[in-house]
Amino acid sequence: MHHLRCRLIAFGFLWMALWAVFGSLLGYRLQEEIIAGQSNWVDSLERSLMRSAHAHMNSMALVAIVTGLVLPIVGRTLSARTLGVVSLALPGSIAVFGAGLVWEAFAPPQAGVSSMGSIVAALGGSVFIIIVFCVGVATLWSSRRRL
Repeated sequence: MHHLRCRLIAFGFLWMALWAVFGSLLGYRLQEEIIAGQSNWVDSLERSLMRSAHAHMNSMALVAIVTGLVLPIVGRTLSARTLGVVSLALPGSIAVFGAGLVWEAFAPPQAGVSSMGSIVAALGGSVFIIIVFCVGVATLWSSRRRL
């Protein structure tokens, strides 16, 4: 179980670092647009989606870290195989959600039609929510059991 915990915690910190760099690049681009006197990107959907991706990815990185920290508690209720699936599926769902948000920023949806980015983000987000819910329930259930 130790390697599963380390995998989740390492993923969380590395993912957070990656998206911190992304946020810095986003801030740099914003600054360049303001200095150039061009406000078309400042108020655009692309910028809003990029800011959303940056915020969501950092929050999800924290969830991965916390999940790694509570794995010993959850291990009282879930099998080793299930914990292995969680340690792979959680980072995978986060990456898919992030890719969908960035894809949507560069290929925004048309009126009345869902973009592929939206579909990918929805898929990743749905899996993430299911995993986090199940880990929460398992943690709650584990807290009722004695060692």
